[in-house]
Amino acid sequence: MYYRNNFKNKFINLNGWNKIIFDKIIDFDSEIFKARQFNEFIPEFREIYPNNHTIKASIRGTLQELMELGLITRVSRGVYKNLAYSNWDI
Repeated sequence: MYYRNNFKNKFINLNGWNKIIFDKIIDFDSEIFKARQFNEFIPEFREIYPNNHTIKASIRGTLQELMELGLITRVSRGVYKNLAYSNWDI
């Protein structure tokens, strides 16, 4: 139970890029996802952050931050695992 609550607490405290990207990860509804899946959302991200001219770098940096938070882990180059997927019904 603590493990699941820990993911919920981390999720609740997300904001900015971390929240936006993790929301998309949740929407993938899969434990494994690829970084390139975010490419389809670049137009949406440009609307949210119109002055950001390095969207792909922001996505990569955010994935790194989510790994540091313990919400995802890297499986291989460009492939990640959502650690909250099987531990918390979002």
